[in-house]
Amino acid sequence: MKSRRSFLGTAVGVGVLGIAGCSSGEEDAQNPENGGDGSQEQSFEIIDSTRQVDEDQYLAQSFTLNDTANIEVQMTVRKGPAIDVLTMSADEFDHFENRERFRYFPELSIEDGTGGSASGTLDPGEYVLVIDNTNAGEAQPPTNFDDDLARVEITAQATKV
Repeated sequence: MKSRRSFLGTAVGVGVLGIAGCSSGEEDAQNPENGGDGSQEQSFEIIDSTRQVDEDQYLAQSFTLNDTANIEVQMTVRKGPAIDVLTMSADEFDHFENRERFRYFPELSIEDGTGGSASGTLDPGEYVLVIDNTNAGEAQPPTNFDDDLARVEITAQATKV
């Protein structure tokens, strides 16, 4: 549980994706007439992007799993301070946004870093991946009175177990 000062949040690309058929290309994969084998999509991209996160702000990417899935997260800060990338349930994200105590999945999070990877398994449910440039987690923005933005390359992939 982390204490934190007041911060602003930004929800980015909030969308619902699911292993059981919400990712692109599913119709062709399921339809043998279109060259598919009749199976459902087995993996999807949660995020693959370069994002800028201002100091004392965060970005959030929500996703839904319809099946148990292995999650792989990779992050590189190309410019700026160390940040946190936190994976949490949608319910815990509500606590995060309300500046309350919150829980996250340490095995699927990268704390106080400028690069790294994390992986683990999640059960079906609603989740949020947070790119955090606040002091809510382990990383602390510099206290130099500059707006230390972080330019972050991040990828996250879900693969059905």
